[in-house]
Amino acid sequence: NHSWRGMRQRLDNSCFVPGEAYVITAMFKLTHSESGEGVMCATNNQWRSNHNPDSDIPTANCPNAVLYGHNCYNSDGNMYDHQYLRFWNTEAIDWDPNGFNLFRSGNFIMEEELAGC
Repeated sequence: NHSWRGMRQRLDNSCFVPGEAYVITAMFKLTHSESGEGVMCATNNQWRSNHNPDSDIPTANCPNAVLYGHNCYNSDGNMYDHQYLRFWNTEAIDWDPNGFNLFRSGNFIMEEELAGC
């Protein structure tokens, strides 16, 4: 049991260049786990909520993106704690429960600590 759920994709850290700017983009659609119907989410809610999938008012967080590095090393070869960065959608959208919705993080600079994971 985890405090988070979602998709995961492992990325090759050698593709990241420290000091370069990056943007994360994606298209998301949420569906009810039992009915398969599209569901709403609260676009302004960035923290864990008391989610009720059957509520008429959106209670779930909309999707976000996380960059998580583990077994991280700095340029001197020293290992240090994991790196964890969460990104929320910067697009001002009205969530469409029946279609795909644009996600775009703001620009972020890749720090050496995360690029070294």
